[in-house]
Amino acid sequence: MRSKSIALLKCTWEWALSVRPSKPLTVCLDGTVGQEIIDTKPSFSDVITFHVYEGYKLEETIKRLQCYERPLICTE
Repeated sequence: MRSKSIALLKCTWEWALSVRPSKPLTVCLDGTVGQEIIDTKPSFSDVITFHVYEGYKLEETIKRLQCYERPLICTE
């Protein structure tokens, strides 16, 4: 349901911004959704949140996400 998911994500983000939040907004990045959605999420996020269940992938994931030039938070 990629196109519907992306449309929902964009509408949700517009709503969230319309209430003028006082806290940063984020959408967690993970590898379980389609690449198009993953590529869209960083453009919305004030901070990048992600989770990695395999410890050996943590450093590689951090390096990959640093290109977005936003604070990174590992949530799990």
